Amino acid sequence: MARRAATDIAKADASKARARHRPVIVPGGGAALNSGEQSTGHMATNVERAAEQRKVKLEEMARQIKVGTLRVRKMTVAERELNPPVPRKERRRAR
Repeated sequence: MARRAATDIAKADASKARARHRPVIVPGGGAALNSGEQSTGHMATNVERAAEQRKVKLEEMARQIKVGTLRVRKMTVAERELNPPVPRKERRRAR
C-alpha cells in the first residue's frame, strides 16, 4: 500500500470541507416568491426585500379597502393637534 504525501491528504481534506459547504442547486426548485414566480438564482438585496414587503402590504391594504374592512380618512383638527407631523431627521453625509 503506497503512502500518500501529507500535502495530498491536506488537499483532499480541504476539498471535502469545501464540498460540504457548497449550496445544492436543484433544477426547477427555486424558492417561490410572493408573486408566484420562481427565484432567478440571485439573493435579493435589503432594498429589494423591503420593496417587495411594501408592495405586499399595499396590496393587502387595497384589498381590505375594497372589501370594506379598512377605511381611510383624513385626520380631524383635534387629532392633528394631538399628533403633529414629526420632522424628518437630517441625513448624514457619506464620508
